[in-house]
Amino acid sequence: HRAVPWRARAHRAVPWRARAHRAVPWRARAHACVNPAMAPTPGEDVLLGWLLPQPAGVAVPEVLAAPATGDDAGRAVLRQRTVARALQGDSAPPLFVTLDGMTRGLVGTFRCQEGLNLFQGLCQLEGQKDGRDFLSLGSDVELGGGEIVLLRQELFTTFLCRLWARKEAYEAARTLLAESNGCPFNTSGSPIRLGTAEEVATHYLELLLGRGKKDACPQAEKVLQGCARDLQLEQHKYYCSVLEGRAKIQSDTSVLSVLTSLDGSSADVPRDFQEDLALVVATKALALVQALGLDLL
Repeated sequence: HRAVPWRARAHRAVPWRARAHRAVPWRARAHACVNPAMAPTPGEDVLLGWLLPQPAGVAVPEVLAAPATGDDAGRAVLRQRTVARALQGDSAPPLFVTLDGMTRGLVGTFRCQEGLNLFQGLCQLEGQKDGRDFLSLGSDVELGGGEIVLLRQELFTTFLCRLWARKEAYEAARTLLAESNGCPFNTSGSPIRLGTAEEVATHYLELLLGRGKKDACPQAEKVLQGCARDLQLEQHKYYCSVLEGRAKIQSDTSVLSVLTSLDGSSADVPRDFQEDLALVVATKALALVQALGLDLL
């Protein structure tokens, strides 16, 4: 799995290897369904099943229609079939579904820890719609929870790029945290532990905006904003390519201007992209703290 980014595993024609889930009986599935419209909890996983178009001239077995909005029964059928393929591989019946007017077949599944918010943010940014570009199917306890989504190959590839950008931004900042993943700006005497990528990203975005645990980290806002002022969006190619032109953002706009104008609101740009920019800024700021110490900043 080393070539697959950020603790996510791709599976083709092999059973989904999830040790914690095999002890859950099949009958528990009926009680594990989650309403697809339910808002995600922070850090929720997503299991993606990517679809490829049916090859021309090739006959396929049963083709299921994409469920309409509110068709919970139709989504339950697709969820069960997707779970069977994820757990049993080729021994389970193949899954074909009509999506966006085209018959598509399930190729494999890919689980991303803490990936649901990233996926939903990408769909918001790119105008991807449930029922047209992907199908949100709810969750299943046999797969350890998390949303199950069927999606077009093109969207799946785009999401991998998004996932890699978050991984890169998080890993760069994580290596500069204090002992036991503590925040180096913290002078309160009480530890601030930062574990997941979302926790680190949220912490530094809120500090940069003058909120969050600013009383425990009194110098953070000044240092973070100074670093953000010196960074232009065009210095970070991925974020420039996806954000330029949105909410009047230009390539030569400073990251500070981008973040303060958006102010954490997801109305124009999903919050997870703002958090990534905050991670980029935090990496610069934490490197300064490590090199100079808080007393000299």
